[in-house]
Amino acid sequence: MDKKNTILSKEELDFLSKLMLLPSEGTSSSNLLDFQIEGNQLEFLQRLGLADKLQVVANFGHHRFVFPVKMITNENGITNLSFFAPEIYEEGNQQRLWRVSPQQSLTLQSEDGQPLQYTVKDISASGISLGIAGDSVKIPFDLENIFLKLPDNSLLPLCGQLTRFIDDTTVAFKLDDDCANHDGLKDYLFKMHRDKYKTKLI
Repeated sequence: MDKKNTILSKEELDFLSKLMLLPSEGTSSSNLLDFQIEGNQLEFLQRLGLADKLQVVANFGHHRFVFPVKMITNENGITNLSFFAPEIYEEGNQQRLWRVSPQQSLTLQSEDGQPLQYTVKDISASGISLGIAGDSVKIPFDLENIFLKLPDNSLLPLCGQLTRFIDDTTVAFKLDDDCANHDGLKDYLFKMHRDKYKTKLI
């Protein structure tokens, strides 16, 4: 980012540079950061807010972060520039969404809350790989009426289609757009990335 042409102050830029280290505990949504817009910035940023999609892109090592940005005006007429949990990409010969093997066990359950005998091998915003334990466990060919229980105990409804068998006990699914864009999944992946790479970012 060319700082001499930016509309954000040095303090705001410094704060944004620390965004990767912000804790997510205690937040009720994927809203990560707010900047209050004042003075001559207001009209310009409000015009930007009319765009179909507003994003901030940041590169850290081999990873690329795309933060959705929204203009939100509260009941008092104060407009904030709000950042939300990003999509995380791995840069390389072929760009793909970052995938993580959960550090703690994630559980899957049926619509009526019954635990399912699948283990989450890895997950990204676009797909999930499940381990199938034992010959008696039925392999799902579509993810329907299956819920992923995240560490904060929230439930993510999974929807997707079987794409391939990785081995005899592991199958991969492509997640539908509604699931891939779910705030809870983005929040979880962002936290996992921060936890995994925190030392390197510092």
